[in-house]
Amino acid sequence: MFMLTDRSKWNDPEYAKEHYEEILVDRIDSITAGNKEDEFTEEELMDMMFFLDKVDRKEGEDLRWVKPITSIFEICGRFFAIDWYKGLTEYQNNEYDEQPYEVTKHTKQITVTEWVRKELKND
Repeated sequence: MFMLTDRSKWNDPEYAKEHYEEILVDRIDSITAGNKEDEFTEEELMDMMFFLDKVDRKEGEDLRWVKPITSIFEICGRFFAIDWYKGLTEYQNNEYDEQPYEVTKHTKQITVTEWVRKELKND
């Protein structure tokens, strides 16, 4: 698997700071390939939500205590999503249980049919 960074230096704080986004991409690619050892902790996922610029956000319907959200990020020219749950009460924390995954932008056209009142002609 091609990597953008030197895996042996990931634990070097200076290297990790300088190559933060590239390391994220390498770890996501590694997770996708099945390497569970590279999975992100909940704290790391929260950091990603805080430090990365979001490109898009899709919100689902409110559940009892949480709202499902998908946040999309661009990292190193590629797009990735994180599915998470936003707590809806002051006692419910946000939940980051899912690992990030790569996505592509797909645009689709939707046709909506509406019924409108017919205007009466006054002759």
